[in-house]
Amino acid sequence: VSPPHPNAAKLFVNWMLTQEAMQAIANSDGVATTRTDVDYSKVDPNIIPAPNGTYFDENNWAYVTGEQTALFARIKPLLS
Repeated sequence: VSPPHPNAAKLFVNWMLTQEAMQAIANSDGVATTRTDVDYSKVDPNIIPAPNGTYFDENNWAYVTGEQTALFARIKPLLS
C-alpha cells in the first residue's frame, strides 16, 4: 500500500470549493451555500440566503467560547 499523495487533502479542499462541487452538494443534500453561481432549484427556498441578508454567525469565536454556554444553560430548563 502506498502512502497518500502529500497534496491530496489540498486538492480535495480546492475542488470542494468549486462551483461544480457546490452544485453537487446542493443537488444531493438540498442545502444552500453562499455561492451565487449555484442553481438552487432543488433546494427549499426557505433556506436559501438572501443576497443582502444579515444572519447570526453561530460560529463566531466570542459566541462559541463565551455566550453559547450561558445561553444553553438558560434554555435547558425551558426544554425539561
